[in-house]
Amino acid sequence: MENNRLRRFSVFIIGIGSLLVLVSVIKGVTMLITFFRGIPLYTQRDISVNVISVAFNFVIPFAGGVLLILSGITIMQMYEEISHRKIIKQNERSRGKEVGTIINSSLNQNEKAIVEIISSYPDGALQSDIVLKSGFSKVKVHRILKKLENRGLVKRGRFGITNRVILNFQNKPLSRHEG
Repeated sequence: MENNRLRRFSVFIIGIGSLLVLVSVIKGVTMLITFFRGIPLYTQRDISVNVISVAFNFVIPFAGGVLLILSGITIMQMYEEISHRKIIKQNERSRGKEVGTIINSSLNQNEKAIVEIISSYPDGALQSDIVLKSGFSKVKVHRILKKLENRGLVKRGRFGITNRVILNFQNKPLSRHEG
């Protein structure tokens, strides 16, 4: 709710800034047209009045408009960052629940250990990393992963000279060539 207000506010700021820039450009163009049409400037006082007029009618509103546009864009980026972080937190919470459900299902201790290791890697774990973290032999890890894969809990794919392993609900590409 608060993020929507922030987004609307940033759009409003950008709109006001754009309007200010547009009005100042129109004023500046009309001032240039009148200047080039040959309106005579006879005294020093007339010249200084026109310089001040240019400053107040063009430069200051133009600069203010540009600042408002930049401020609005900055606020918009902050809104996007906040939204992105919320989505990541929601995904992590749901991922944690899914991992908990898998681990609490009918897995033995070794399978639970492997699933926990895989779940600690958001983009999937390399099979060689699973061997190192678990302390199991390569053959044992291969057999456990084969059982988990047959149950549909994990997916494996080639990744260089090893395999990349992801939990089945992570929806990540398995190899460098996918995605």
